[in-house]
Amino acid sequence: MHIEKNVCDSIIGTLLEIPGKNKDGIAARLDLLKMGVKTDLQPKYGERRTHLPPGPWNLSRAENKAVCNSFYGMKVPEGYCSNIKNLVSLKDSRLLGLKSHDCHTLTQQLLPMAILSVLEKPARYMKVLKGYVQNLTRLEGCIAERYIAEEAVEFCTEHLSDVSTVGVPSSQKMGVSKPLSGCTIILVDQDLLKGQLRHYVIKIDVVSNYNIKQLDL
Repeated sequence: MHIEKNVCDSIIGTLLEIPGKNKDGIAARLDLLKMGVKTDLQPKYGERRTHLPPGPWNLSRAENKAVCNSFYGMKVPEGYCSNIKNLVSLKDSRLLGLKSHDCHTLTQQLLPMAILSVLEKPARYMKVLKGYVQNLTRLEGCIAERYIAEEAVEFCTEHLSDVSTVGVPSSQKMGVSKPLSGCTIILVDQDLLKGQLRHYVIKIDVVSNYNIKQLDL
């Protein structure tokens, strides 16, 4: 619980830019530069002071007020946690006097609801990823497996978009201008039929011991 409180204080301090608890400083930006992550956010040194470009986690004053107003207006069941309204300072846009259990509820449930109004739409893709979870004991594995499968299907769809199918009649080859669901009777070209059937016979391992010539193809 104490570790979770420290993490929650750091998140709240960085999000609301609370002095003394904000972890987004020059040292953190230099660490990102060393790791090759977010290189566009590296510090810019001027004559008088060092400027830090705003990151996606930096909120404007209006957004800070919106988040604090969200906390201020929250109503929770009795005994769920402390009265959030008493912990919010609208004047300074900060949270004060958080206990360990308050930090637990904030991190798990209340904080995502409070910042929902200031998030951009691509940040809401997390809802799609959470929908991939089928096993609650293996959250990351479910998300990774489903995401990889989805990427593979999309790749195959794009790669095979211009490839003609085998065994499925084409409207251009058969001279049909409407779907076959309308019970349209057509005559299939024998040469085309034999060519497609030959492809199937070659691919099937079961008939590998048979002679294709016996099929009169």
